Amino acid sequence: MKVIHRDLKPANILISGNVYKLCDFGFAKYVDSVADLLKSCVGSPLYMAPQILERQRYNYKCDVWSFGIIYFELLHGSVPWRGSNEIELLKNVKTVQLKLADCFS
Repeated sequence: MKVIHRDLKPANILISGNVYKLCDFGFAKYVDSVADLLKSCVGSPLYMAPQILERQRYNYKCDVWSFGIIYFELLHGSVPWRGSNEIELLKNVKTVQLKLADCFS
């Protein structure tokens, strides 16, 4: 059995010295296998995988996407895409090219 957190974001990462812990498992879900697909739209839009924003089925990889956004934010100081609402955010995720060079300038 695996756990999908579904709301990974910086506010849900507790840091004490060199110890990092995830918190707020309110949207977490147990799944029996990695083939299980979920459909509920939960989480924080800036960190949601595109499949969740599109209301499509998704799996544990949604947490991998969220970790990637958090990592980008750590390097760059802001998330890679923004939008005034979920529709605009999804459009930007799908059409605005990610510029990794911005992280190192």
